[in-house]
Amino acid sequence: MLGGINTANIIFSFFVLISIGKTRSGSAAIIKELGNITINELILICSVIFFAVIFASVTTLFLAEILIKKIQKINYKKTNLIILFFLVLLVFYFSGINGLIISFVSALIGLIAVKKGIKKSSCMAFLIFPVLGYYF
Repeated sequence: MLGGINTANIIFSFFVLISIGKTRSGSAAIIKELGNITINELILICSVIFFAVIFASVTTLFLAEILIKKIQKINYKKTNLIILFFLVLLVFYFSGINGLIISFVSALIGLIAVKKGIKKSSCMAFLIFPVLGYYF
């Protein structure tokens, strides 16, 4: 379901790029830098996304059975701590202290959503509305 939401978000960002000329994602920004795209090129991009989703779904179903047996042996607490440490280092390296503050606040928003039983996809509003406000 999360993959479907992200795919729809990417497709939506391409349509926003075509309709108002503004970008909402990194992939749309790259396409904008390449030049103006037409509706035919947008249809081609969406078709490629559609076929990639089908390929990924079939591959996931094929590999899931094999990987489920192997993933049960992983120490999740240790893995999560390593990933968290790595993410903090990356955020600090690329964004400095301001990036760490923003990441901390974003993590709190996500944790509050989980604690209150709010769907995590609703947290996107915290990003979408300020971005739309910036462009309009």
